[in-house]
Amino acid sequence: MLLRQVLLQYLQNIRSLPVIKYNNENICYSDINVFNLSSKNMNDANNKKRESIIGSIIDNTRIRMDAKKPLNDYYRFSRRWNDIKDAIFNYIHNELNININKDITLTHKGGRKYNYDFEITSENTKYNIELKFNIDDVRQAPQFVSPYNPSKYMSSSYEEYYYDNYLPRLTSLRDDLIIPDKHTYLQEINSTSPNCMKKYQEIYYNGCKASSKYTKDTSDIEFYKLANKLSRESIIAFISATALNIDMLNAYMGNTQNNKIYMLYKNGKFHKQVIDPRKYMIVSYTKCKNKFVAKTQDGNNIDILLRWKNGNGIAFPAFQIS
Repeated sequence: MLLRQVLLQYLQNIRSLPVIKYNNENICYSDINVFNLSSKNMNDANNKKRESIIGSIIDNTRIRMDAKKPLNDYYRFSRRWNDIKDAIFNYIHNELNININKDITLTHKGGRKYNYDFEITSENTKYNIELKFNIDDVRQAPQFVSPYNPSKYMSSSYEEYYYDNYLPRLTSLRDDLIIPDKHTYLQEINSTSPNCMKKYQEIYYNGCKASSKYTKDTSDIEFYKLANKLSRESIIAFISATALNIDMLNAYMGNTQNNKIYMLYKNGKFHKQVIDPRKYMIVSYTKCKNKFVAKTQDGNNIDILLRWKNGNGIAFPAFQIS
């Protein structure tokens, strides 16, 4: 009976824990589950939540000098929250050599403007941090960098090639689609949700079984299948006739990887890694279907895959480099 009362009181305490407001979003007790393995289609949302949890834990140590810090009760009632806190500060102290008794700030820097997720600053020293989940070596990641507007790094424009040769075929499948003006298309297509492709994107995800917008409508499913088929065909055909601009891509890689530190989370621990420039500076390449296979200065290969990030043949072409 006593054990049952203790358990009920514990559950009541957990349910009454406050929601933490941080980085324009709400963090609740159960959000610690984002540090478990999750389905692929939740990656973006979970990555953002992980970054916010790390930021809130660091912020919790500095915003008050008294005992009433928002996350303290989370640590009190959850070993997992406490373990993540300890893992974060072990990384900061042991890997970044930061004195954890000094003032530490975390500033979020994600998005297309930056090539890392956040900055950790202490005593006028700044660290550019890229967070990766469920790996302890960058080579295990599906990609370590993803340059958008990929045609900048090739001898001709893939976006223009797709518009001229494949978009008309996709559009012809439906009576409710109109091919956008080419100038507008080329201006907008390198974004996550181009306005000129709004209807295309809506139909695409309506036909995607893995999407929450899936309608089971036969015409939507056929559109989705054709979009994927044309995407594969167009990429293979385009790469076979196109050269990679090594100098431009090396310049990009140098600019984006310089001074970047990786914060890799796996099995309850955060690991530090800095990539040697010789591992990504390209000296030559070959072609293999939908990708360039590049030889780097250290003699290893990296894959430079051409893909669409927000719907195949629909929005946001980019390189995926791994």
